[in-house]
Amino acid sequence: GALFMVASVVPCVHENPFAFCALASAGFIRASSEQILVRSSDTGPYAAAGIRLGVGWPLTERLVLSAHADVSAPLPRQKIQIYEINTEKWENAWTAPAVFGLMGICLVAHY
Repeated sequence: GALFMVASVVPCVHENPFAFCALASAGFIRASSEQILVRSSDTGPYAAAGIRLGVGWPLTERLVLSAHADVSAPLPRQKIQIYEINTEKWENAWTAPAVFGLMGICLVAHY
């Protein structure tokens, strides 16, 4: 299994109703193998950079419904490897995509 723990900084420029943002993320990825011959686990750093584009719809004077799309690239691309006993080599089990996307919706309260 794998676990990502990530925090992001997202500074934005708002031009109503749009938002244009930079995206910087950092954290860690933990991977473990449980149902193969050699059990193992490891934790390593994770970082990514990208952009966020958003749009907001005012619901009330203080509430805005906001939707966004992110495009990011991991720095560097992470790999999860397992040791292949037959070939006595480490083999890639998973490699992070070069670019990935995320979409979200949130409710923003201004006070």
